[in-house]
Amino acid sequence: LNVRGGPDASPIVWAHGVRGPALAEILEGLEPPIASLPPKWFAVDVASFHGTYGQLVAVEPFDGVRIEEARVALEVYANYAALALDVDLAFEQARADRDLAESLLELGRELAEAVSRDEVARKLAPIVRQISGADLTSVLLWEPATRNMRMSGFAGFPEGVEESLARVVIAA
Repeated sequence: LNVRGGPDASPIVWAHGVRGPALAEILEGLEPPIASLPPKWFAVDVASFHGTYGQLVAVEPFDGVRIEEARVALEVYANYAALALDVDLAFEQARADRDLAESLLELGRELAEAVSRDEVARKLAPIVRQISGADLTSVLLWEPATRNMRMSGFAGFPEGVEESLARVVIAA
């Protein structure tokens, strides 16, 4: 089983009956999509309605098993593998959705307690960072009297940097 986690992710490989240098030799050149395979080898996609996860490759199926029978069995197994991966992805998405909902609820609670614009900015920055996954966040406040923006809320910045950034004024 050769599954990729994303376009730049390394493959996850599970092999049965083959180890070490022999496995490395088999895997060499098996980058998806597999264009050509040696005789008695075949590949099937691990795919569902949600996408293609990778491929299963059979290397010289067991003696006495016809290639077409082995291919049908491997296709069934590939469908089961795709279903398991779909379920795992659904759980991951549900966890992410739950975390987002909790963050938004926390944002609502925090903002309800804020009494000034600066306090809203201070409470907003870390929650926006958590929701967005950004490394750093800052909140700019509009000052209508001067028609300038100033930085007020910060999250993720090293100590001391926030004080310097708080002095930054951006002219309109």
